[in-house]
Amino acid sequence: MALRRIVHTSDWHAGKRLGEFSRDEDLLYFLEFLKDFVKTEKVDTLLIAGDLFDKENPPLETQRMVYENLRELCQSCRVILIAGNHDSPRLLENVRILSNFSPSNLFIFPRPTPKVEQNLYQDEDLVIFALPFIDERVINSLEEGKDEYRQKVLKYLNFVAHHLREDGRFKILLSHLLVARSKISGSEKKVTLDEFYSIDPTSLPMEFDYVALGHIHKHQKVEGHRRCYYSGSPYPIDFGESDKKKFINYLILEEKGFTLEEVEVPQRRELKVLEVRSLEEAKALVKEFKSKNCLLKVKVFEKSLETCKKIEGLLSDYLHEKLVDISLNPTQEEEKREEEKSFEEKSLLEHYLDYLKKNHPYKWGDKFEEKLRQIFSNI
Repeated sequence: MALRRIVHTSDWHAGKRLGEFSRDEDLLYFLEFLKDFVKTEKVDTLLIAGDLFDKENPPLETQRMVYENLRELCQSCRVILIAGNHDSPRLLENVRILSNFSPSNLFIFPRPTPKVEQNLYQDEDLVIFALPFIDERVINSLEEGKDEYRQKVLKYLNFVAHHLREDGRFKILLSHLLVARSKISGSEKKVTLDEFYSIDPTSLPMEFDYVALGHIHKHQKVEGHRRCYYSGSPYPIDFGESDKKKFINYLILEEKGFTLEEVEVPQRRELKVLEVRSLEEAKALVKEFKSKNCLLKVKVFEKSLETCKKIEGLLSDYLHEKLVDISLNPTQEEEKREEEKSFEEKSLLEHYLDYLKKNHPYKWGDKFEEKLRQIFSNI
């Protein structure tokens, strides 16, 4: 018999845009799936491991969509939410204050604190320690000394684990961290992927039965800890994740321990990166994708720049509702032809000046060029 049913998700990135295209449609599709799953499976706890929003100041309509869906989810289960590096802790603090006006199943942890109990959720035998994204300034306030960032984070986590040693039968760490050995998807914020922030998974406290992570958008188990997972984003964040499947983690807590199921998330729109090498291929692409629900990034390779522009016009006319980006790449043959044309249009003097600039730059100067032009004018 199941004692707990827990869903782990992260990196919703509400308010995300690809060019002119909002991704809220894709997120909303996931939220409808999630609400149905929570009700059908009788999930009692939902873990959201950070990056609820894509920016610190998300559009008001995006905030409303997220809050309304969180309210609906809270009618079915407890929701435990932490801030990620994209989130505004201050914004989430305000939401937490509002949720305290009436009995609520929403538990928000915007910032790490020196007092363990302030970032702790406990319900009978289940203990969850919530560690939001922790930047260098914050960890320095929590852990003194000259240790590096990752060493301080591990010291803090070990302190927490020791504090919780006698509490609860099942312990979960919910955090927004970069853990070494994880595989990035390519859509993450590069500045937070530096090795400086990378935590060794073998050093994570083994007191935690499950480590529920956010930050990396690729769903994966991280080797080095008995049960350390990134749930990944629920939809492809950008074209670096095109054709990648997405998942939530479904944990069933029983007397004998955890069982874990990776549940695939259906997608509203696929992301496709396509290459086109002729006008005929472009016409075929229009026929194939005109009625499909997707977002496209197209790279055009054709020797004629004129034909490239015709392809661009065709795709823009018929696929404008799904065409995020199109790049034109005339081939080397066309570039060579343009160079030959340019060569024919230049005078002998201009060719000689180009040669000198390239091979003898130390001789170059305005007076030198002026003198050379005078010599050529007398020939």
